[in-house]
Amino acid sequence: MVTVKRRVLIIANTGGDENYCESVKYDRLNYINFFKSPEGGYWRNDEIIAPDVNTCTPELLEEIIDRENEGKDVFYWLVVFVGHGWQSDDKMTYLELYPKSPVDRDLPISWLEQKLIRSRCLLI
Repeated sequence: MVTVKRRVLIIANTGGDENYCESVKYDRLNYINFFKSPEGGYWRNDEIIAPDVNTCTPELLEEIIDRENEGKDVFYWLVVFVGHGWQSDDKMTYLELYPKSPVDRDLPISWLEQKLIRSRCLLI
């Protein structure tokens, strides 16, 4: 029997004082519950990675991805980002991982795509 290693990664940032978005913490919980449901694919708890709201850093993401790919690469990742992002003048899209993160600490989507290149990946 072939087993497929799959992971959902849910990243949530409510924003800082100026752009605070209360619903992000509820969205995170709703996504977790959805993925566990029959309609969402019956994902198991060990397949869903959802760091606490506002705690994700580039280093934590790299640690999570490397850990999950140990031994056997994840066949596919479903990455959900709930929060704020922005686009640079050269059309690069960035994710604001945590409130008031310095611009140079925001994560370019291209970094995430490159990090997950050995797997199939859907970014939402």
